[in-house]
Amino acid sequence: MKLNAVHALMKKALQEELFTGAHVVISAGEEILVDCAYGRLGLDDTCDGDEAVTHDTLFDLASVTKVLAVTPAWLLSFQEKPELLDIPIGDTLPEAPADKAAITPRLLLSHSSGLPHWRPYYLTYLGRPVPPRLGEVVSRILDEPLVSTPGSRYLYSDLGFILLHALWETNGKEPLVDFLRRRLYEPLSIVDALTYSPPEKRRIVVTRCGDKPALVNDLNSRSMGGVCGHAGLFGTGRACRGLVLEFLRGYKGRSAVFDTAACRLFLTRRHLPPGSSRALGFDTAAQPEPSCGKAFSPESFGHTGFTGTSVWVDPHNELIVILLTNRVIKGESDLRIRAFRPALHDVAASCVQ
Repeated sequence: MKLNAVHALMKKALQEELFTGAHVVISAGEEILVDCAYGRLGLDDTCDGDEAVTHDTLFDLASVTKVLAVTPAWLLSFQEKPELLDIPIGDTLPEAPADKAAITPRLLLSHSSGLPHWRPYYLTYLGRPVPPRLGEVVSRILDEPLVSTPGSRYLYSDLGFILLHALWETNGKEPLVDFLRRRLYEPLSIVDALTYSPPEKRRIVVTRCGDKPALVNDLNSRSMGGVCGHAGLFGTGRACRGLVLEFLRGYKGRSAVFDTAACRLFLTRRHLPPGSSRALGFDTAAQPEPSCGKAFSPESFGHTGFTGTSVWVDPHNELIVILLTNRVIKGESDLRIRAFRPALHDVAASCVQ
């Protein structure tokens, strides 16, 4: 049976210590084909977490936060006010300097704003008794020199998504977490299974030895209080699949949450700038070596996370693959996940062909 190959790959990866814990959910249409938890929360001897991973275990989603929090918030707002995507940030943030005032949310979502990829802001903020206000971090981002003219070059940017978080809250006039809970997570029955700042009592996979599991792995996010546009969300495999399934329904015109035209706008490659594989928030399978492997159709969309997480959707076959792991627990420089992800997705795709 083809699905046995999925289990074989996961068990081999555990034996080779790519990660200590994982959860895989694979579905075709509305039918779940695989929903399996593997391994344990942490390491046996050098790190807490010898309990088994279960279906309700939370994983640090890292950059998958970008497409399961900030991106759907902008999508829902766009459905009500389409003009929001193209309002220059200078209209919302009067303090934006001249070189950045014309940047739009559309450019930020497509990682073509010209902002740098990353900066170690945590060196300033980590250890403060009170996290910095979001506006303080935004001021630092606005002071950063641009690395390219807005709209001219693709460069994946955490800073852009921190800025998207601040822009959304300024426009929406309510905290992002409250909006997501009210408009998205509660209607989809995934509240508390997709959450920022989870309680320590929850079963959570360890990503860094010596840390409390509820602390987000990303240090910039941690230093800012754990609620950020670029990282900070925790989730179960089932909750991730629940939200991603709603994106697929929206793409196919079957969602009660997402408008079809808006979904297709956000989930389809934008060619912004020309040659970029990015949609709005999401990546696509249009790149030469996508993390979803070579068997997913070109219109597929998804995203990866630094901790060893990923969500991918092939709308042609209505195939969803959720892979959650803690691959960073043995060291951030171990990049074997880059070969493992496409191999798993190739096997998953073979199950529906």
